[in-house]
Amino acid sequence: MVGFEIMSKQSMPPTVVIEHIRVLRPDLAIVSASWRFPEGILLVDGDRIPAFSQVDTYVAIKSQGRWLIAVHEMQEVKQ
Repeated sequence: MVGFEIMSKQSMPPTVVIEHIRVLRPDLAIVSASWRFPEGILLVDGDRIPAFSQVDTYVAIKSQGRWLIAVHEMQEVKQ
């Protein structure tokens, strides 16, 4: 994935919090998670993306005993 190739391995990992899980059926759930990048993201060329937060929504399905992500939506939170 191109996005991960431009990130420096020295970037601090984000803080991730599962905010809410709504189980619609035994095999279907909606998950909301918040991601905080308090130091931004360091790129391999030395540039830095400034600090930001985002809220992600996932639609997860259970198939053959494992939970899989079927849909992922990402929205940046304005600071």
